[in-house]
Amino acid sequence: MATGVHALAPSINKMLSIMKMDFDASRCTVPPGRKLGEIYFTTREMEVLQFSARDKTAREIAGILNLLVRTVEQYLENIKCKMGVSSKSEMIDKAISELNINL
Repeated sequence: MATGVHALAPSINKMLSIMKMDFDASRCTVPPGRKLGEIYFTTREMEVLQFSARDKTAREIAGILNLLVRTVEQYLENIKCKMGVSSKSEMIDKAISELNINL
């Protein structure tokens, strides 16, 4: 074995070449959702955002959508991250004013 070459390097290189050969971009699809402004939201993110804009809590949204509260909280974090805001009130203000979300 050559000096400075890890023992697993040949196997890793072979695995990487196989992965590249199996990748077919034409099979990639965009999940259903909606683009508001320049931001893409999944269908579930849109539902959570709309309920939040209607002053529903994460617990209430979870009950309505039959999800865990933690799942709804994660959707809210993803939405805030995508929108570049840090609070729920900023998220709702931006959704109403800039994204024209339907209440």
